[in-house]
Amino acid sequence: MTFENYLEHKQRLLVLTRSLKDYSNRLVDVLPKDSVDNFAGALRDTLPVLITEFGAAAGAIGITYYSDIRAASRVAGSFVPQMAPIEASKNTNTAVSFLAKTFVESNGNNGLLRTNLGDELQRSVIGVERRTMVDNSVRDSGVTLYQRVAAADACEFCSMVAFDPKLTKEFPKSYHRNCFCTVEPVFRGAKPIKPDYYQGFGDQYREATSRLGPNDRSTQNILAEVRLIRGSEDAAADARRLANA
Repeated sequence: MTFENYLEHKQRLLVLTRSLKDYSNRLVDVLPKDSVDNFAGALRDTLPVLITEFGAAAGAIGITYYSDIRAASRVAGSFVPQMAPIEASKNTNTAVSFLAKTFVESNGNNGLLRTNLGDELQRSVIGVERRTMVDNSVRDSGVTLYQRVAAADACEFCSMVAFDPKLTKEFPKSYHRNCFCTVEPVFRGAKPIKPDYYQGFGDQYREATSRLGPNDRSTQNILAEVRLIRGSEDAAADARRLANA
Protein backbone atom coordinates (compact mmCIF):
# COMPACT_ATOMS: atom_id res chain seq x y z
CA MET A 1 0.00 0.00 0.00
CA THR A 2 1.35 3.40 -0.93
CA PHE A 3 0.39 7.02 -0.52
CA GLU A 4 -0.81 6.92 -4.15
CA ASN A 5 -3.19 4.07 -3.25
CA TYR A 6 -4.56 6.21 -0.42
CA LEU A 7 -5.06 9.19 -2.73
CA GLU A 8 -6.96 7.07 -5.26
CA HIS A 9 -9.07 5.58 -2.48
CA LYS A 10 -9.90 9.01 -1.10
CA GLN A 11 -10.74 10.35 -4.56
CA ARG A 12 -13.36 7.63 -5.08
CA LEU A 13 -14.96 8.58 -1.77
CA LEU A 14 -14.90 12.27 -2.69
CA VAL A 15 -16.66 11.56 -6.00
CA LEU A 16 -19.36 9.59 -4.16
CA THR A 17 -19.70 12.39 -1.61
CA ARG A 18 -20.19 15.02 -4.32
CA SER A 19 -22.96 12.97 -5.88
CA LEU A 20 -24.57 12.42 -2.47
CA LYS A 21 -24.50 16.12 -1.63
CA ASP A 22 -25.99 16.97 -5.01
CA TYR A 23 -28.95 14.73 -4.19
CA SER A 24 -29.28 16.15 -0.68
CA ASN A 25 -29.21 19.73 -1.99
CA ARG A 26 -32.09 19.01 -4.35
CA LEU A 27 -33.95 17.19 -1.60
CA VAL A 28 -33.84 20.22 0.72
CA ASP A 29 -35.41 22.40 -1.99
CA VAL A 30 -38.52 20.20 -2.23
CA LEU A 31 -39.05 19.34 1.44
CA PRO A 32 -42.10 20.95 3.11
CA LYS A 33 -41.18 24.03 5.11
CA ASP A 34 -44.58 24.89 6.62
CA SER A 35 -43.74 23.23 9.95
CA VAL A 36 -40.88 21.40 11.61
CA ASP A 37 -43.07 18.31 12.02
CA ASN A 38 -43.81 18.06 8.32
CA PHE A 39 -40.17 18.78 7.50
CA ALA A 40 -38.95 16.05 9.86
CA GLY A 41 -41.61 13.62 8.66
CA ALA A 42 -40.53 14.04 5.04
CA LEU A 43 -36.93 13.44 6.04
CA ARG A 44 -37.90 10.22 7.80
CA ASP A 45 -39.58 9.02 4.60
CA THR A 46 -36.68 9.82 2.27
CA LEU A 47 -33.39 9.54 4.15
CA PRO A 48 -33.41 5.74 4.65
CA VAL A 49 -33.41 5.27 0.87
CA LEU A 50 -30.52 7.70 0.34
CA ILE A 51 -28.48 6.22 3.18
CA THR A 52 -29.11 2.65 2.01
CA GLU A 53 -28.32 3.23 -1.66
CA PHE A 54 -25.28 5.45 -1.19
CA GLY A 55 -24.14 3.38 1.79
CA ALA A 56 -24.13 0.27 -0.41
CA ALA A 57 -22.01 2.13 -2.96
CA ALA A 58 -19.60 3.24 -0.23
CA GLY A 59 -19.36 -0.30 1.12
CA ALA A 60 -18.66 -1.62 -2.37
CA ILE A 61 -15.84 0.91 -2.74
CA GLY A 62 -14.38 -0.38 0.52
CA ILE A 63 -14.60 -4.05 -0.46
CA THR A 64 -13.03 -3.46 -3.87
CA TYR A 65 -10.22 -1.37 -2.41
CA TYR A 66 -9.57 -3.86 0.37
CA SER A 67 -9.44 -6.77 -2.07
CA ASP A 68 -7.15 -4.95 -4.48
CA ILE A 69 -4.56 -3.86 -1.93
CA ARG A 70 -4.66 -7.25 -0.21
CA ALA A 71 -3.91 -8.97 -3.50
CA ALA A 72 -1.10 -6.48 -4.20
CA SER A 73 0.40 -7.12 -0.76
CA ARG A 74 0.67 -10.87 -1.50
CA VAL A 75 -0.07 -11.95 2.04
CA ALA A 76 -0.61 -15.67 2.48
CA GLY A 77 -4.06 -17.15 2.82
CA SER A 78 -7.42 -16.31 1.33
CA PHE A 79 -9.86 -13.81 2.73
CA VAL A 80 -13.26 -12.64 1.52
CA PRO A 81 -14.07 -9.11 2.75
CA GLN A 82 -17.63 -8.37 3.83
CA MET A 83 -19.58 -5.15 3.83
CA ALA A 84 -20.43 -3.62 7.18
CA PRO A 85 -24.15 -3.31 8.02
CA ILE A 86 -25.91 -0.18 6.78
CA GLU A 87 -27.53 1.42 9.82
CA ALA A 88 -30.15 3.38 7.88
CA SER A 89 -32.71 3.68 10.71
CA LYS A 90 -30.18 4.72 13.36
CA ASN A 91 -28.52 7.26 11.07
CA THR A 92 -31.87 8.61 9.90
CA ASN A 93 -32.92 9.27 13.49
CA THR A 94 -29.67 11.10 14.21
CA ALA A 95 -29.93 13.17 11.03
CA VAL A 96 -33.59 14.07 11.56
CA SER A 97 -32.92 15.27 15.11
CA PHE A 98 -29.99 17.38 13.92
CA LEU A 99 -31.85 18.81 10.93
CA ALA A 100 -35.03 19.54 12.91
CA LYS A 101 -32.95 21.57 15.34
CA THR A 102 -31.30 23.36 12.39
CA PHE A 103 -34.73 24.04 10.87
CA VAL A 104 -35.97 25.71 14.05
CA GLU A 105 -32.82 27.71 14.69
CA SER A 106 -32.41 28.87 11.08
CA ASN A 107 -36.11 29.57 10.39
CA GLY A 108 -35.98 27.18 7.45
CA ASN A 109 -32.89 28.72 5.84
CA ASN A 110 -32.23 26.51 2.81
CA GLY A 111 -28.51 27.23 2.64
CA LEU A 112 -27.78 26.05 6.15
CA LEU A 113 -30.12 23.08 5.76
CA ARG A 114 -28.31 22.00 2.58
CA THR A 115 -24.93 22.20 4.29
CA ASN A 116 -26.00 20.35 7.42
CA LEU A 117 -27.95 17.64 5.62
CA GLY A 118 -25.10 17.04 3.19
CA ASP A 119 -22.58 16.81 6.01
CA GLU A 120 -24.77 14.49 8.07
CA LEU A 121 -25.41 12.17 5.12
CA GLN A 122 -21.72 12.17 4.25
CA ARG A 123 -20.83 10.94 7.73
CA SER A 124 -23.52 8.23 7.61
CA VAL A 125 -22.64 6.97 4.14
CA ILE A 126 -18.85 7.10 4.34
CA GLY A 127 -19.22 5.52 7.77
CA VAL A 128 -20.29 2.31 6.00
CA GLU A 129 -17.01 2.27 4.09
CA ARG A 130 -14.96 3.01 7.20
CA ARG A 131 -16.65 0.28 9.22
CA THR A 132 -16.13 -2.11 6.32
CA MET A 133 -12.40 -1.37 6.40
CA VAL A 134 -12.15 -1.67 10.20
CA ASP A 135 -14.26 -4.83 10.51
CA ASN A 136 -12.34 -6.66 7.80
CA SER A 137 -9.00 -5.51 9.15
CA VAL A 138 -9.89 -6.95 12.56
CA ARG A 139 -10.98 -10.31 11.07
CA ASP A 140 -8.12 -10.68 8.59
CA SER A 141 -5.04 -12.46 9.95
CA GLY A 142 -3.01 -10.86 7.17
CA VAL A 143 -3.49 -7.39 8.67
CA THR A 144 -1.09 -6.20 11.34
CA LEU A 145 -2.99 -2.98 12.10
CA TYR A 146 -5.33 -0.48 10.54
CA GLN A 147 -4.57 3.20 10.43
CA ARG A 148 -6.50 6.41 10.05
CA VAL A 149 -5.01 8.65 7.36
CA ALA A 150 -5.75 12.36 7.60
CA ALA A 151 -5.26 15.08 5.00
CA ALA A 152 -2.70 17.86 5.44
CA ASP A 153 -5.48 20.31 6.39
CA ALA A 154 -7.18 17.96 8.87
CA CYS A 155 -8.55 19.34 12.11
CA GLU A 156 -6.61 19.04 15.38
CA PHE A 157 -8.47 15.93 16.52
CA CYS A 158 -8.11 14.06 13.22
CA SER A 159 -4.44 14.91 12.83
CA MET A 160 -3.67 13.75 16.36
CA VAL A 161 -5.63 10.49 16.12
CA ALA A 162 -4.15 9.72 12.69
CA PHE A 163 -0.60 10.44 13.85
CA ASP A 164 -0.80 8.10 16.86
CA PRO A 165 -1.86 4.49 15.99
CA LYS A 166 -2.87 3.90 19.61
CA LEU A 167 -5.40 6.72 19.36
CA THR A 168 -6.68 5.33 16.06
CA LYS A 169 -7.74 2.22 17.98
CA GLU A 170 -9.01 4.27 20.92
CA PHE A 171 -11.34 6.27 18.66
CA PRO A 172 -12.32 3.82 15.89
CA LYS A 173 -15.71 5.46 15.26
CA SER A 174 -14.95 9.11 16.00
CA TYR A 175 -15.47 10.94 12.71
CA HIS A 176 -17.08 14.34 12.63
CA ARG A 177 -19.40 15.71 9.95
CA ASN A 178 -17.58 16.50 6.70
CA CYS A 179 -14.55 14.47 7.82
CA PHE A 180 -12.50 12.98 5.01
CA CYS A 181 -10.11 10.76 6.96
CA THR A 182 -9.86 7.23 5.56
CA VAL A 183 -9.20 3.88 7.20
CA GLU A 184 -6.34 1.92 5.64
CA PRO A 185 -5.39 -1.69 6.49
CA VAL A 186 -1.67 -2.37 6.87
CA PHE A 187 -0.90 -5.88 5.66
CA ARG A 188 1.89 -8.06 6.99
CA GLY A 189 5.23 -6.90 5.63
CA ALA A 190 3.90 -3.45 4.67
CA LYS A 191 4.54 -0.15 6.40
CA PRO A 192 1.90 2.37 7.51
CA ILE A 193 1.36 5.42 5.34
CA LYS A 194 3.24 8.42 6.69
CA PRO A 195 2.84 11.45 4.40
CA ASP A 196 5.47 14.17 4.66
CA TYR A 197 3.03 16.47 6.44
CA TYR A 198 2.81 13.98 9.32
CA GLN A 199 6.10 15.47 10.50
CA GLY A 200 4.16 18.63 11.34
CA PHE A 201 1.49 16.60 13.13
CA GLY A 202 4.21 14.89 15.13
CA ASP A 203 5.93 18.14 16.05
CA GLN A 204 2.64 19.58 17.34
CA TYR A 205 1.84 16.40 19.26
CA ARG A 206 5.25 16.26 20.94
CA GLU A 207 5.19 19.95 21.83
CA ALA A 208 1.71 19.60 23.28
CA THR A 209 2.81 16.61 25.36
CA SER A 210 5.91 18.44 26.61
CA ARG A 211 3.72 21.24 27.96
CA LEU A 212 1.88 18.83 30.25
CA GLY A 213 2.95 16.93 33.32
CA PRO A 214 2.99 13.10 33.17
CA ASN A 215 -0.30 12.88 35.05
CA ASP A 216 -2.02 15.45 32.85
CA ARG A 217 -1.39 13.88 29.44
CA SER A 218 -4.93 12.81 28.72
CA THR A 219 -6.16 12.86 25.14
CA GLN A 220 -8.43 15.79 25.97
CA ASN A 221 -5.60 17.85 27.47
CA ILE A 222 -3.18 17.08 24.63
CA LEU A 223 -5.85 18.06 22.10
CA ALA A 224 -6.42 21.35 23.91
CA GLU A 225 -2.69 22.10 23.74
CA VAL A 226 -2.52 21.20 20.04
CA ARG A 227 -5.35 23.66 19.41
CA LEU A 228 -3.39 26.38 21.22
CA ILE A 229 -0.27 25.57 19.20
CA ARG A 230 -2.17 25.69 15.93
CA GLY A 231 -3.80 28.95 16.91
CA SER A 232 -0.44 30.61 17.48
CA GLU A 233 0.93 29.17 14.25
CA ASP A 234 -2.10 30.44 12.34
CA ALA A 235 -1.63 33.91 13.84
CA ALA A 236 2.05 33.91 12.86
CA ALA A 237 1.19 32.84 9.32
CA ASP A 238 -1.42 35.62 9.07
CA ALA A 239 1.18 38.16 10.23
CA ARG A 240 3.62 36.99 7.56
CA ARG A 241 0.97 37.25 4.87
CA LEU A 242 0.11 40.80 5.94
CA ALA A 243 3.80 41.78 5.94
CA ASN A 244 4.22 40.46 2.40
CA ALA A 245 1.03 42.03 1.06
